[in-house]
Amino acid sequence: MIGKRSADGLWFEEFGAGSDVLLLVHGMGANGAVWDPFLAIAADQWNGRLVIPDLRGHGRSSHHSNYSFGTMASDLAGLVQPGDIVSIIGHSLGGALGAFLGTGWFGIDVARVLALSVKVKWTDEEIQKGRSVAQSAVRWMPTREEALDRYLRVSGLAGRDRSTARSAEVGIVEEGGQYRLALDNGAFGSAAPGVVGMMRQCMAPLAFLTGETDPIAPPSDFAETGLDVAVVDGAGHQLPVDAPEAVWQAFSGQLGRGGQQAAG
Repeated sequence: MIGKRSADGLWFEEFGAGSDVLLLVHGMGANGAVWDPFLAIAADQWNGRLVIPDLRGHGRSSHHSNYSFGTMASDLAGLVQPGDIVSIIGHSLGGALGAFLGTGWFGIDVARVLALSVKVKWTDEEIQKGRSVAQSAVRWMPTREEALDRYLRVSGLAGRDRSTARSAEVGIVEEGGQYRLALDNGAFGSAAPGVVGMMRQCMAPLAFLTGETDPIAPPSDFAETGLDVAVVDGAGHQLPVDAPEAVWQAFSGQLGRGGQQAAG
């Protein structure tokens, strides 16, 4: 796997070859290394190129002043080449961005999108909380262990096994003997209403998968918004880490049937 940096300051890892691209997009607070458990399956099964970025303001990617869905989707579009046929699996925020890329507005040929654990129901209180966090100061920590623990909590990965170790290492930065998260707090300002409306503009085949006990993207929220969703029994929010086999099975099924349009 080779790490690269795009002209926009986006760090991404890439391996394989060919014009069939599988783009894996992580969720809020995490980084591309969170896909490591899933890659153990995908690397053997996908016959093409795998591209795994850190979203702007996350992990090894540069910080910016703008974290809108449009700018983040544009970053991702810049990672593929003309003529590439792109399949996307995105988790949480990454799933919403995948659907946005599937609108055709970003100049790439998206063959299908599998959106995992996307939060489809937002309250005004949640949006305001995100905007408040986006304005908060950097929190410095005196030890590496404290910083690693905070990363795991912020990214929703606390309590996982060693499969998340590389993601945690990527998720912190040391400066002058102190530690902070690599994550830019400003990224939390991307929280916004209208996610469902945006996903309904997706022209590529789009399928949804969530966990039975997911507190952020519960199956009931999809039912309320009229979106069909497949459910992984017993799983929570972190499907790429906790249920990678179920994610690949859902994606393989999508390859076979072409996916389905989001309900209008």
